[in-house]
Amino acid sequence: MCHSDTSDSVTFVQQTASSMSNDDVQNENSNSLSENWQSGGAGTIKKPLFKPEELDIYTNKLTHEAFIFHAIKINYDQLDHMEYDATDYSMTVCYKDGRTQDLGVKIQWLIRPYIKHANEINIVRTKDQVAVDGIIIPLVHRNVDA
Repeated sequence: MCHSDTSDSVTFVQQTASSMSNDDVQNENSNSLSENWQSGGAGTIKKPLFKPEELDIYTNKLTHEAFIFHAIKINYDQLDHMEYDATDYSMTVCYKDGRTQDLGVKIQWLIRPYIKHANEINIVRTKDQVAVDGIIIPLVHRNVDA
């Protein structure tokens, strides 16, 4: 569920797997390598980076900082930036070699007013609610006037 958390002077808005409707959950693709990649060099990876239940998205309402918390290990060195498309509320992961991949969830209505102001996104891997590692990458906005 989407909810706000106000503690002291920091206010966060959270998007969790339970807040997503069936329209927001993407179909899970096969684990076959050939089915997860489009042919050609720099292309689109068909399989989303995360399943909806594998991440939480937070934004700070005051500072407009954006966070993606997840538990699975990913190679941060390959990440270049992320793109938020305001027309379909999608997030695309862009790699240094030109490949792109869907994040795996649509940005929910409670997060949208704040994520549209974020210039970067913190991607943080956690274990037992403790940050293990992470990266801060630029967040590019597409179709902002939509």
